[in-house]
Amino acid sequence: MRQRNIEENKKFFASLEIFQTKKDMLMFTPNGTKKSTTRGLKSEKKKAEQIVLRPRSLRLQNISPSGEYMPVEMVEPEKRQTRKLAGPIPMVPTNIKNEGKENLTTGFSDCVQCLHNRSTETHSPRHNKFVEALKNLKLTEEKVAKVVPNRICSVIAHPSSSKLLVGVGDKWGHVGLWDVDSKEDNDGVYLFEPHCKQVPSLKFAPANSEKLFTCSYDGTVKCGDLNNMVFNDIYSTDPEEDLWISYMDLLSPDGSQLLVSQNRKNAYVALVDQRKSSSSVPSYMLHDRKIKTLSIHPQKRNHFITASNDRTVALWDLRMLKEQGTNKPLEVIRHTRAVSSAFFSPITGRKVLSTSFDDHIRIAEFNESGSTAGFELKLKLRHNNQTGRWVSNFRAQWHPQLEDIFVVGCMDRPRRIEIYSTDGNVLHNCMDDEYLASICSINEFHPSRDILIGGNSSGRVHVFM
Repeated sequence: MRQRNIEENKKFFASLEIFQTKKDMLMFTPNGTKKSTTRGLKSEKKKAEQIVLRPRSLRLQNISPSGEYMPVEMVEPEKRQTRKLAGPIPMVPTNIKNEGKENLTTGFSDCVQCLHNRSTETHSPRHNKFVEALKNLKLTEEKVAKVVPNRICSVIAHPSSSKLLVGVGDKWGHVGLWDVDSKEDNDGVYLFEPHCKQVPSLKFAPANSEKLFTCSYDGTVKCGDLNNMVFNDIYSTDPEEDLWISYMDLLSPDGSQLLVSQNRKNAYVALVDQRKSSSSVPSYMLHDRKIKTLSIHPQKRNHFITASNDRTVALWDLRMLKEQGTNKPLEVIRHTRAVSSAFFSPITGRKVLSTSFDDHIRIAEFNESGSTAGFELKLKLRHNNQTGRWVSNFRAQWHPQLEDIFVVGCMDRPRRIEIYSTDGNVLHNCMDDEYLASICSINEFHPSRDILIGGNSSGRVHVFM
């Protein structure tokens, strides 16, 4: 009789769907969205140590062993490490534990080996064809992973057309590489620590895509050599001057020449040439407020623009800059609040896309005739750019092969990534009620495939493909 009652109770509860409700409660949040995936980096729970109180020692009471009072001596506080030690840093993933493995880099080496001899040729998609492809972009559970432990500040995709490798930089100096299609135990995520502070920019060298350049607020620029598995020093500011690097762009396809923005009380750019001595790096003062981004013209390599907290986007000619005193820009685009980013269009450089805290996205046309150059404002699009303190600033980014399409993050609910045309119309909203429940501030198109990558403030990467 007892066994029969148990069976009848099970059937009764099953008819009420209690077990299914319990399962749903474990999978979904109270607002109905699915709980975030646990792919990628796993959070390690630390046991709280029990604190045992004890009487204060004589030293803490400033009393000598003989019972006499001792005057307080001022001790300099220990300085926190501001940058890594100079010298090559081995590319050893810190998220892979040594559990009897002879070489921790074996999995990552296999991942990099797949990039060798892979085609990196980019195609030239047509506008209409790409708009149709946008409708097919989807986000699945396997395409979401935590790649870095902190807020994402930069995202880059390797240009390989057959191997999907995503690079991410976070607020506290971590650089994560994610082999999206990997079936390894670590979900293809490899975490490195080449810096100590925010990593605002990542660049793969166009002529050698196995070199990943990184810059950081700790005042250093490094190159991750995927062949030799090491981070090499490229450039570093004087630590006594407290200069931090906020952005960089490559002047040469192989990365031998870089333009680096560095800030203190004033904002400078430094011309880094690896073929010359590191002691002879010229720097030029351009703004009296911080430079947020810089962008080099894709065809006229001597021209570049800077986006600054002084509310301007300024155009410069590298040949006309002087090391002494303040330089005057060729032309400016004025905004009513700080500018968080500005970029030349990727093919011809005829357009400039800027994002500002005045809640507008602007597109200006770059005109050059003879010895003069200037901007003509073509679009002023209203857009909420008030991301707040805990979310990375929006930076509208061009499609790498189309000069009439750009992507930007969005504050609206349900969460989404917006794709616009240069006439101000929304072409597509990349959304997913199940796997996208956060603001993706930093977004990037893949250079050679119809893929969109978005990073949020918890270190999570979302890949729409």
